[in-house]
This record gives sequence, structure tokens and C-alpha cells, in this order.
Amino acid sequence: MKDHKQHAAEKSAGNSDISSPKHCLNCGALLTGSYCSACGQKDVELHESFWHLLAHFTGDFFHFDSKFFRTMIPLMVKPGFLTNEYIRGKRASYMKPVQLYIFVSVVFFLIYFSFFSTHLINPTDVHENPAALLSDSALKKDSLLIARLKAMPIPDAEQVIDSLNRLSVNSVLDSVLDQSESPISVRSGNQQPNVVRFTVNDAENLPKTVEAYKDSINKLPKDRRPGLIRQAIDIKTIEIDQRRREEGTASLLEALQENFMHNIPKLMFLLLPFFALILKLLYVRKNVYLVDHAIFTLHFHSFLFLLLLLLAFINLIPGVHLGSLYFFLLMSIYLIFAMRKVYSQSWVKTISKVFATYFLYTLALTIVVVVGLMISAASL
Repeated sequence: MKDHKQHAAEKSAGNSDISSPKHCLNCGALLTGSYCSACGQKDVELHESFWHLLAHFTGDFFHFDSKFFRTMIPLMVKPGFLTNEYIRGKRASYMKPVQLYIFVSVVFFLIYFSFFSTHLINPTDVHENPAALLSDSALKKDSLLIARLKAMPIPDAEQVIDSLNRLSVNSVLDSVLDQSESPISVRSGNQQPNVVRFTVNDAENLPKTVEAYKDSINKLPKDRRPGLIRQAIDIKTIEIDQRRREEGTASLLEALQENFMHNIPKLMFLLLPFFALILKLLYVRKNVYLVDHAIFTLHFHSFLFLLLLLLAFINLIPGVHLGSLYFFLLMSIYLIFAMRKVYSQSWVKTISKVFATYFLYTLALTIVVVVGLMISAASL
């Protein structure tokens, strides 16, 4: 009897050790396999050896590498394929659409701002055609000036061209301001003096500093003071004009361009919902979910970034210049094939909807660009 009880106790202890439940170290859920069914974390040892860690890193790297090539190749040569694969549920073999867009856009803008921006903005070499870099039409025709610029060292020639362009822009601006029929004045809404009302025609008549502007505002009765939004616009106008007088118009425009260029990634991301909504509008009878249009949008814009990058690299080849016409042609061909493959309509309907997409997207692009310029100017 005693031996029987002892045997039962030992058996019970053995079963307890074998069947003791394990819990996920991340979320605490009960583990039923190698992976947590709640959060997906793998059941691994807390303290791995160096070689085990190295093996994990190598495996993860080649796993990403295989996903990368399985995604990039069809993205470039098989329009619409990745979108169809995602909609059908075949997703594990490819990069996620959002992950793909972020990766491609970051790589594009990193390379663009690091190298290609200078080539795209100023593609003409000073010694080949300095006239193309001059803004004044009379200076473009000055053969003696052009010859001297070609004979100068490139840094000196660029400095001379920049100085001439600044003088040209400032002289044109001064001429416009002098001919203005409605200069900025300090008036009230009913045209009485002593109340500030600024227009945008003669910046030289604005208060020179923000402090002077605020003093003028404080002298007004509260019921005649401009609103907070108007005051913010006036203050920014004064700050920009003060910077123009100190640094020159050309320098100010250059700073505005730089701010706008750095806002392009945000503006492109803002355009994505517009493109998806346009597709939803054009294919409203297809009973396609908006999220599927968004997937198509992410894949298409990822292709555009890669196409721009490819054309930029090709343009580095001496004697080769593929301009915007090639980009538009390749983009249009890709979009036609992609939309036909994903939405399964005739060639005539697909091509007509591509042009409708361009028209509506241009309107959205115009709005976003205007907003981007306003944001860029506000951050000067």
C-alpha cells in the first residue's frame, strides 16, 4: 500500500513537470506552441549565446533580403501585380505596402537631397552655357560678359552670376514697387488715418520692425484693431521684408525654395489620400474597398520614386538627358497597365480613366503645392 502511494506521488510530480504551463514573456498569454497566439512573439531563451544571436541576425537579414527582391522586381516590371497579390491575401512573401512606400521614399529623398538636388536645380555647367544661368535677358546677349564668365574659374564665375542675378531681381522689384498705384499705407477700414491696414504692393512702406507694428496696433481702439490672423500675417510679412532688405531677394527666394524642397516628402504623403479618393470616385461601380485603392496608391507612388531615381542615375551618363517627357511617358504606360490589371476594364475605359485621374490629381496637386508654399513661407 505504501509503495502504491509513493508510486502515485512520483507519477503526479512527473506529470506536473511535464505539463507545467508556459506563458508568453511579452504579454503573459498561455503558450500553446513556439509562437504566442496573442501577440506573435516567438518563445526564445532570455539569454542567448553570441553565436545564436549572430545566427538570428543572419537569418533575419536574408529573410528581409528575399522579401526585398521579391517585392522590387515585380513592382518595376509587373504593373498591378503586387496590388492583386495583396488583395488576394498573398502578403507574407512581400514587403507591406506602407513599409515599401516609407522605405522607397526615404531612400529617394535621402539620395536626392544629398546629391541630385544640385544637378536637377542647376543642370547647366557654367563653362558650357553661362547665359542659361543669368536671369536678365540683356545680360544673356552680352557676348563679352559670356566670354569672360567662360574664362573664369567655376567658383568665381558662379559668384559673379549670383551677384548679377541678385542685382537684376532687386532692380525689377524696385521698378514694380515704384510704379505701384496703391502703396501700403497705415489706414483704417473706413480709410481714416492712424489705423493699420497693409496691402502687399509696397513693402517699403511697412513698419521696419515688428515692434513698430505692435506699437501702431496698441495705439488703436480695440474695436478697430485687426484680428489675430491678420496680425500674424502682417508680422510675417514684415519679417520676410526685413530679411529681404538684409539678405537680398535672390537669397530669400533661395531660402523659400529650400524650405519647399524639404517639405516635399510631407506633401507627397498628403497627396496619397487624394489619389485613393480619385480612384474610388472613378471606380465607384466596381465595389472596391477604399483600402484596396490605397494599396494601389502606395504601390504606384513607390514605383514613381524608383523611376525618378533611375532616370536621375541615367542622366549622370555623359551625353544622356532624359527629361520630364520620358518620365511622363513611362509613368503613363505603367499606370495604364496597372489599372487595367487591377480593375479589369477595357483598354478604352482604362486609358480614359488614366487621363481623368491626371486631371483630378493635378487639381489636388495644385492645392497641395499652394499649401506647401504657404507653409514654406511661414517658416522663413
